[in-house]
Amino acid sequence: MIEVEKKFRLTKRQRDSVLKRLPVIGAQLEREDFEENTVYDGEALHDGACVLRLRRVGGRSTLTFKRRLPGPSAIKQQREEETAIGDPDAMAAILEAL
Repeated sequence: MIEVEKKFRLTKRQRDSVLKRLPVIGAQLEREDFEENTVYDGEALHDGACVLRLRRVGGRSTLTFKRRLPGPSAIKQQREEETAIGDPDAMAAILEAL
């Protein structure tokens, strides 16, 4: 899969304005989630264009590999492969052992 992503840095004032506008356009808060992200490094990932991430959210965990695709655009594009992980502690131990 190719992920296309653009992030924006907002001032507190801009963030407050966006949050105020959301209900006006029909958006509703469904839930808030806490994410724990562990990013791994290694020789194969050293070129700066790759990320290997173990994410834990609630009772779910995923392992994600991302590779930034080269290009002139300010909008980030990257290859992304992701899989569910049944035992995130065991996966963390494996990755740390590598």
